[in-house]
Amino acid sequence: MRRLIGLYTGIEQEGGEGKYLGLPECFSGSKRDLLNFITDRLKSRLSGWYEKTLSLGGKEVLLKSVAMALPVYAMSCFRLTKHQCKQITSAMTNFWWNECEEKNKMHWVSWEKICKSKKQGGLGFRDIGRFNQALLAKQAWRLLDTPQSLLCQVYKARYFAKKTFMEAKIGYRPSYAWRSIMFGRELLERGVMKTIGNGQDTYVWADKWILDTYPRRPINKELMMDIDLKVSALITPQGSWNRPLLASLIPEGDVIKICSFPPALHLQDRFVWAYTSDGRYTVKSGNWVLNRECTAIEVSSGHSQELNKLKEKIWDIPTAPKIKLFLWRVLSGALAVAECLRHHGLQISPICQLCKVAEETVSHVLFGCSLAAQVWDTIGLPFPTQGFSDVIGENIGHVLSLMAKSELPIHLRQALPWILWGIWKARNSTLYADRVNDHNVLIASAIEEAEEWTQQNNILLQEMHRDNQRHKIMVQRWLKPAVGVLKCNIHTSWINEKSFCGGAWILRDHTGHALLHARDAFTPMVNRIAAELHGIYWCLQSLLDLHFHSCEIWSDCGAAIAAITSPSAWPKYRSQLDKIATVIRVMRETSFKLSPPKANLLARDIACSVTRDGRFNSYLASGGPVWLHERIERDRLARS
Repeated sequence: MRRLIGLYTGIEQEGGEGKYLGLPECFSGSKRDLLNFITDRLKSRLSGWYEKTLSLGGKEVLLKSVAMALPVYAMSCFRLTKHQCKQITSAMTNFWWNECEEKNKMHWVSWEKICKSKKQGGLGFRDIGRFNQALLAKQAWRLLDTPQSLLCQVYKARYFAKKTFMEAKIGYRPSYAWRSIMFGRELLERGVMKTIGNGQDTYVWADKWILDTYPRRPINKELMMDIDLKVSALITPQGSWNRPLLASLIPEGDVIKICSFPPALHLQDRFVWAYTSDGRYTVKSGNWVLNRECTAIEVSSGHSQELNKLKEKIWDIPTAPKIKLFLWRVLSGALAVAECLRHHGLQISPICQLCKVAEETVSHVLFGCSLAAQVWDTIGLPFPTQGFSDVIGENIGHVLSLMAKSELPIHLRQALPWILWGIWKARNSTLYADRVNDHNVLIASAIEEAEEWTQQNNILLQEMHRDNQRHKIMVQRWLKPAVGVLKCNIHTSWINEKSFCGGAWILRDHTGHALLHARDAFTPMVNRIAAELHGIYWCLQSLLDLHFHSCEIWSDCGAAIAAITSPSAWPKYRSQLDKIATVIRVMRETSFKLSPPKANLLARDIACSVTRDGRFNSYLASGGPVWLHERIERDRLARS
């Protein structure tokens, strides 16, 4: 067979022993040996980095941006073995904690905790196994989303000739690539849902087609149900939802979610990913789902939750990255003090080696020891009346609260993190280099370093601000359209999925005169994007009924404009986008543009009169609202 295929295709040379795009051509034998080059390549790169003197901040950048990128291509094609995941994790962990390749240091915090998000007390590194599955789910999504592709057709002929991809099994003697894709599909199954077209391929009570915090089936009112009932039975012949029937079967909350997405009789039902705004799967969202599931399994105490909130605040402090990581280590118990060393199994004396009085804890070293006490007394900032606590979280929380007090001297406030860093470095130099440290010198040095870093950072921020201003395209006020062009500003006011929405549009010509404006109240929508798309469809239909066939539509909802201009990239809203496209085809010239919020205030204020003031009456009127006449006139007289 191989020879016949070679003759048919004209390929004379047989492969299988080499590599293609860095991966082995043939995957037979030990998968550990075949994919071992990934670990070797990563270790080689890390070995070169050991020669550089890097802070934890520098290591964080290299691990996240470079080291994690090395195995991405292989991980997006094949599932790594557990042994390889452990090896890669071990290499990255050693690089994070060790200063040189030959000496292993204490791993103060487990890699599992480091891989948590910064909001959950970690550093946001990626777990290799979960990242591997998220990448493979992308391949599974491609087979699901583009069934007409050549790759999907090949797999379909081999593994699921008479089934859909979501119904496919591992099959007989599957390839390693197919096994890997099936592993990715396991993640995909947790987040895909059906978006309704004609409803003929979706079962009401068996399939997931409700968009909620997670994809689910609708809740049923009655104990008895028809398990074979399809969604098409809930759609009228005119192509709209049968609201009385929905209300008789499904609770009101779910009816709102269903009606936010109108059906489309000429479209087939299709799968979308529930955890992105546009409905397309992304590796980032898949990794987020896996991390969320792991976090949900863990039981967090009240103390750890408060500590995580404190850790999250650290990343917003205006200070150097190395100082932020030092504070994270402080709150994580990742410093080489007696308490932490004993916690990790070292049999040493718990007494502080400097003052020889109290137990050496992180809180004692930074706030209670002799040198630290001199520093805090000299600074003269207001501290707790009862003195510093033995709980490190309370002390760091107090320091952060001092940094937020504008009435205190700014040079002291911005130097507080550097003072903590200086106390720790001074303690180490005293113990291991026999240096005598003066508290006044320590304070002066911390203030100087903080001011120098702040000045350099401000220069960078000013340059970035100038660049942003230079490249800023959108103006912040309303501008007149070109001569002969009509400009329609639209806004839909959305509060939550249980409240009515308010829609409004105002049409003006090139002179700035308001020709027409309208307001309407919409039924509750599941989110802002769905509400804005509904408002745009209502606006277009109104303009078409009034025989306006050429117009510029300006909305301040970027997602809605992006969905209309690239509907294939937003499958979650395809039924609404299809209705909008139908009206656009009838109108001759219609363009959609993103408006700055400040340039869309007139339409916004009219729409908010529904949600804010409870004015649910709908109307269409010539000109503009009387109560907005002065602002309309101001826009008209302003120079473009």
